[in-house]
Parts: sequence; structure tokens; C-alpha cells
Amino acid sequence: VRVTFDQSLVKAVQELLLGSKGRKQIWDRVYFHRCQGLVNQVIRIVANANVDQFYFVGDTVLPYPTTEDCPFHILSNPTLCQVWFENIVWTKEMGALMAQSISCHSSLDCFSLCRATLEADAVVPLAIALASHRHGWKTFRLSHCHLEDDPLSCFLMALLHGTNLSRIFVDGNQCREKSWTALTLLLQHENCSLETIDMSNQDHGLRTEIVSRMTRVLQKNTTVKTLKLQNNNLNDADLETISTL
Repeated sequence: VRVTFDQSLVKAVQELLLGSKGRKQIWDRVYFHRCQGLVNQVIRIVANANVDQFYFVGDTVLPYPTTEDCPFHILSNPTLCQVWFENIVWTKEMGALMAQSISCHSSLDCFSLCRATLEADAVVPLAIALASHRHGWKTFRLSHCHLEDDPLSCFLMALLHGTNLSRIFVDGNQCREKSWTALTLLLQHENCSLETIDMSNQDHGLRTEIVSRMTRVLQKNTTVKTLKLQNNNLNDADLETISTL
């Protein structure tokens, strides 16, 4: 349900999330779905609540006027474990703000971007943010995003030395050669702990040489248990290659 927050709703949310007489409630998930109005004030309240998962779906894929208006204040919440951002245009300033917010975060282990637009100069700050997370990621998701150039390879290289990463979702993108090269390097790394890889719904499918290369790497990998390749225009030769796993 789309909600427009006014001062009365902000106060109600504060009482709901923080509890009466300063006693904080414990919340498993908090969703913001295409909300309007005083959203930033509410997110600052959420940042002080006991919240495990935070989902934010923007109203439209438009850039925020200033970094003060974007929803990253939630990342200052020390109890937060998972974040999901959808319908957001990522700028250089937003990437830098995120890097600053998560560099010392101890509990955050799942980062998801869905249907986002990444401006070219936002890629490096966002990759730095992913690499600077001291405690590592368990899940990384970049799904159905509008990607300029090939930022996924940059993100995967930023995740290369993480020892906790167990799930990668790169479904619904237009991944290029550098991305698949970075993914194979990730799979070959001595600290690889990946268990799930979702490569489904690539814009132009998967070429036979990519399928062959990934299969060769996975034949030597002992950690991956789930590989999703749906809707990639795989031919009979590709399917036969994959069947050797």
C-alpha cells in the first residue's frame, strides 16, 4: 500500500517501532513500498529501532535530489542484517555515502539491488563500499538492473576475498564477458564458499563458450550446490555440457 507520511503518521510510526516509554520492540522486517511525504524522517526512526531486515522500494526510478534525501541512514542501524533497495538511481555521492555507512557495520550480511539504475561514476564508490565491509557478505544480489558499461565485474572483484559469501544473484541483467570472467575467478578462489548462483534471465541469454567455461570451473568446485540458468536460450549442446556437472 502506498503511504504518504505526515507528522501524525511519523509520530505513530515512532511509537510503534520504538515502543512506549523508550522500550524498543524487536522487528523482523520493515518494508517501505513507494512511500511519499516525510519518508526520510521515518527512516531515521527505523535506524534507531531493533530491525533485522529493511526493504525499500522507490516510487519511481528517479535520482534523489540530495544525499540527505536518500534512504541510507538506515545503514547506521547496528542490528540490521539485510537491506534491499529497489527502484533507485545510484549516483557517485550515494555510493560514497554507502561506503561510509557500512565500513564499520558488524551485523550486515545481505545486500540487494533490484531494478536499479547505476550511473557510471557510482560504480567505483559502490564497489569500495562492498569491499570495505570488514565482516564480509553472505548474500549479494544485483537483479534486473540498468547497468552502464559492465559494473558487475567490478563488484564481483570487490567480493573476491570475502570468506563468507554463499549466495550470488545476478539474474535479469545484461552481463558481459568481464562479468563472467570475474565470476569464474570468484569460483576458483581458495576461499570460495559459494553455494548458490543465480544467472537466470540474462537479457541476451548465455553464449555457448560462457556455459562451457562455467561448467569447467564448476566441475572443480566443491561448494556450489544450486545453479539457476532459467530463460537463457540454452541449446541442446549447452544442456549436454551442463549435464556433466
